[in-house]
This record gives sequence, structure tokens and C-alpha cells, in this order.
Amino acid sequence: MPDVNPGLPIYNAKSPPGPDGKPDTGTIGGVVYVGQEKMLLTCYHCVYHSALSWDTFEAVDGFVDVNTIIGEDIVPLGKIFFARRDDRVDVALIRVNAGINLTTAIPGIDEPGGKSALSNAVTQVPVRKYGAKTKLKKGIFTKLIPSVGTDYEGEEAFNHYFTNFATIVPDTLYNDEFSEKGDSGSFVLDSAKNVAGVIVLGSDTCTYLMNSNFIEKLTPATFIKP
Repeated sequence: MPDVNPGLPIYNAKSPPGPDGKPDTGTIGGVVYVGQEKMLLTCYHCVYHSALSWDTFEAVDGFVDVNTIIGEDIVPLGKIFFARRDDRVDVALIRVNAGINLTTAIPGIDEPGGKSALSNAVTQVPVRKYGAKTKLKKGIFTKLIPSVGTDYEGEEAFNHYFTNFATIVPDTLYNDEFSEKGDSGSFVLDSAKNVAGVIVLGSDTCTYLMNSNFIEKLTPATFIKP
């Protein structure tokens, strides 16, 4: 029975390999709850396949199997249960296969205690994350931004715009970056170990987070067991 913990890579099982022979991956952010059931949360774009709808997806059939990689081994992880992308979230919930043992502690950080909401009322908040690409990193929340755009597969002719994302910059006392491609989906925790948001976009100088309150409002998931 394999142990699956936050911070491992995740990708659609139908994803083609890239130039290096490996598929593009995102990060398993952590465990959330749909009713009493534990599920995994990541970004929809991390497990997306062109046969799926980009807006809201509810699992019935199709290209929904997702994998993780543990060491050098590809491990069938589960199926997309629900996914949504709009102007506030880019989220997928994964129902894991039988025999998968979910662990909830985030490497180097510990168990998430709950969730918190970042706002412009309090800035310069220290945060941490563990991503599949860059591992454990420290950053600083600077502000909420009204709008930010990004390209998505199959939509390269225009930008998809998100609203009210949190901006994180690296804590340069500890590292010169906070995230890279492959860290999308990572839970970002504040100093009280509450989930302050989930990484969805990034650049060389800053990282953007979805609001954890919006994730609970717009999906069936909660960060705390009901």
C-alpha cells in the first residue's frame, strides 16, 4: 500500500511525454474533505487533458485517470472527481484508488491546522510551501491584485483572467525563488500552519495564490473535516 503525501507530483495519465520523455506535472497540494471522504486537491491545469471541458467537470467518464510518481515509479493515483476553472479558482479534486494511504502532513511544515484568508488589511505575512519542483520554500505575502492573466492549453490566442489572487514574493533571506513550473497545486501555509491559498500561477519574481475561501465556496471541498 503506497503512502501518498502532499508535495508529490501529479498529472493526467493520458498526458504525452515532453522533450525529456517525462510528462509535465503539478503538485499534490494536500488532503481536503468532501463530506467525510478524504480527497486530494491540486490545480485543474495540472491534470487537464484536451478531451475535458475547461470550465466545470464532474467525473462520469473520459480522460480522468491521474498518476503520481514516487521515486522512479509511476503510481496510478485515482480519478478526477470534480474540477472547476473560472475567474477565481483553477481546482481539481482527486478521489484516490483503493489501496492508497493518504498522509496529510506537508513535508518540512507539518499538518495544516485549518485555513486563513489573506487580505490587503495585513500584508508582509510570512508563508511557506512544499512543491514537487522546488520543495520547501519561504515567501512573503505582499498584496491582493485585482486581475492577472495567463495562457491555457488550447486557448493561447488570448489570456484567461483571474481576480483577487494573492501575490507572494520570495523571502530572500532564505531563497531567491518561491516557486517554479511544476509547483502549481501546492498548499501555501501561514505561520500558524493554516492554508492561506494554493499556487496556481508564477513568474520569475512572484507567485499567485487562489483564495482558500473561494475554493471552499466554489467546489464541494472543505479544508477541515466536517
